[in-house]
Amino acid sequence: MADPLETLREALAGLAIRPTSKDAHVGPYPCYLSPGWLRVDPTFDPIRKHPRFQRLVE
Repeated sequence: MADPLETLREALAGLAIRPTSKDAHVGPYPCYLSPGWLRVDPTFDPIRKHPRFQRLVE
């Protein structure tokens, strides 16, 4: 799509059909998180030893 306004209209139409808040897979979250993923994703290394984080991954 070369026309930016048409691209925006199409994106908004898609969101109207399937709003992020009602997405059956991940809902309003931009990515899927599971206890297993939290255990291996290096993004969470700084908080890995925190007791509340450890409870999340149990």
